[in-house]
Amino acid sequence: MFRVLTAEGLALYERTRELERLCARQQATIERQAALLRQKREGARAVNAEIRRLQARVAELEDRLGRTSINSSQPPSADGPEVVRPKRRRARRSGGRRGHTGRSRPLLPVEAVDRVVECKPECCGECRDPLTGNDPSPWRHQVSDIPEPRIEVTEYRRHRLKCASCGHVTIGAFPDGVSHSSFGPRLHAMSALLTGRFLLSKRDVVLLYEIFYGLDLSASSVIAMERRITQAMADPVRDAMEWVRARAVVHPDETGWRQAKERAWLWTAATNDVVVFNIHRRRNQEAAKVLLGEDFSGAVCTDRFGAYNWIERRGYCWAHLKRDFQAMAERRGSEWYGHRLVASAKRVMTAWRHHRDGDIKQCERDTRLADERRRIHRLLVAAAARAPAEKTQRECAKLLKTEELMWTFTEVASMPPTNNLAERCLRRGVIWRKKCFGTDSEAGSRFVAHILSVVTTLRMQDRPIFEFLVQAREAALNGSQPPSLCPTT
Repeated sequence: MFRVLTAEGLALYERTRELERLCARQQATIERQAALLRQKREGARAVNAEIRRLQARVAELEDRLGRTSINSSQPPSADGPEVVRPKRRRARRSGGRRGHTGRSRPLLPVEAVDRVVECKPECCGECRDPLTGNDPSPWRHQVSDIPEPRIEVTEYRRHRLKCASCGHVTIGAFPDGVSHSSFGPRLHAMSALLTGRFLLSKRDVVLLYEIFYGLDLSASSVIAMERRITQAMADPVRDAMEWVRARAVVHPDETGWRQAKERAWLWTAATNDVVVFNIHRRRNQEAAKVLLGEDFSGAVCTDRFGAYNWIERRGYCWAHLKRDFQAMAERRGSEWYGHRLVASAKRVMTAWRHHRDGDIKQCERDTRLADERRRIHRLLVAAAARAPAEKTQRECAKLLKTEELMWTFTEVASMPPTNNLAERCLRRGVIWRKKCFGTDSEAGSRFVAHILSVVTTLRMQDRPIFEFLVQAREAALNGSQPPSLCPTT
């Protein structure tokens, strides 16, 4: 009996060992399969992450490819021929309208005419008999022309006389208003206008003087005249900047510039009467404070750039907001929210425009804007939570944090909802940058900032620019009070 149990035990023992080895092999197989499965899952997660990254990259490139002046800050000149701008509701034909009041060149009074030529017929055009007498009301025809351009050269002879008593040699002094420069105030003003207003290059200015006046000067002479005009404009521009900083509403903005082949920024602060410019190396809060002043207490209408966050009373530009909403409308996954936000932005600006033009009263405007404010808030909340596009979620969530800045224009009476004033003032600076690619020195940047401030301000005030520059140069020579850019009222 003992031997039988021993044999059966041995068999059971061998069977148990065999099962253990089989279980070990199966466990190793399971572990290898589990490791392979984990590796496959990690690979799948990596592939899915790469797919999501590539999808985000494709969406970003599609947004960049579809970027136009309608949905971004890109200028209209950069739009391709495939961009179809929204048409006006009423298409206007070219040319004058039927029944419109015609405009013709008015005749100058006789006192303002330099020369009068009497054209009398000698004989009758029918029977050829001689004619006499005068027509009390002749048909007047005036021809305007420019006189032969010429340069007026004045020679100053400084005599050196020796004193008979002490032998000291004294040289005669220049009259008041005459400097050591070989060019007078009017030539200084003309050179500054040609380069700063009409955006001619230095060589073009030299060629123009040579063609029209036969004047021989170099490009360095034009640069020297620009620097003297810059000094003459320094006090008026500084006073204008102080005047702008004290206004209740200011429109600041900035655009790219190049100084000495390095990145810089052209800043502007615009009001309805005075506009000032400044070129700074940075596009940050420090540069904004240099432009507006550390203690600026007025209200500004700007885009959402963070350099203006230090200003307490700040309003967002609805033209920029509308472009951002239009970008959402064209972004895949957020079309529904974007189209409704664009429509609300249009209604906001329409209500403000109708009140400005006197079509509606302020109470009706406030009612419309209150409705749109509630509607836009609900759309932003919904888009921040449920928009399929992650970029749209981030933009809407960020906009909700400063939502009250969208409606500052309803609290400040003289603030418009857009920053188009500053955009228009910067346009000539942008054209200048594209033609000359910036400036080579700080002196050149000061001339650009000063001449843009003077030209833009005087154009807004409808004042003569050439006479202002001549008076500023003469005041610098005589040490008298220069003309002012600030309005008198």
